[in-house]
Amino acid sequence: MGMPWLQTLPIGTADGVLTSWQLTDGGGFAITIPTNGQIFANGVLQVLTTNYTVSGAGVVTFVSAPASGVVLTLSPGSGYIDRLWWPSQSSRSQKPALWSAKFGDGYEQNAPQGINNDPEKWQLQFKLQDRADGDGLIAFLQAAGGNLAFSWRSIRGPNPIRVLCKGWSDITKPSGPITLNATFEQVFGQ
Repeated sequence: MGMPWLQTLPIGTADGVLTSWQLTDGGGFAITIPTNGQIFANGVLQVLTTNYTVSGAGVVTFVSAPASGVVLTLSPGSGYIDRLWWPSQSSRSQKPALWSAKFGDGYEQNAPQGINNDPEKWQLQFKLQDRADGDGLIAFLQAAGGNLAFSWRSIRGPNPIRVLCKGWSDITKPSGPITLNATFEQVFGQ
């Protein structure tokens, strides 16, 4: 199911430090900048090469960090149709990785295992009425192969996170919708 009426796609909210963001579609999957796509900061059109550059992979890099709180959006242009890989259900879980020392008197001391010790894990269910959308999502996950991280934006956050999808399953009815269940695990440095 496409969304030709979609006027803008959120990129993220600036924090005054970051200069780069991965462009994503309505489902949070990484995309390249569409033909005739335009970048806006708080509704003000930004000029390519003067204010920002875009890599072939769709990473927008500003010449200088936008001020904290500035909302960055992409106007994809009239020819863009969002594939709408948006989960119909999602649940997030987190389990911080901790070093733990237990003592005989019942005292326990805990410390985080590194600086990225609390990754998010998402259980997602996609109900795709359009068979082509379902096949497209399955092909995307197969191409990632469980070992290639990709950018995905959850419904809880304005900025994408890097995730791996190591497993998924689908229920397909003849000439009908596809229901796909997948687990996305946040990764760092990939």
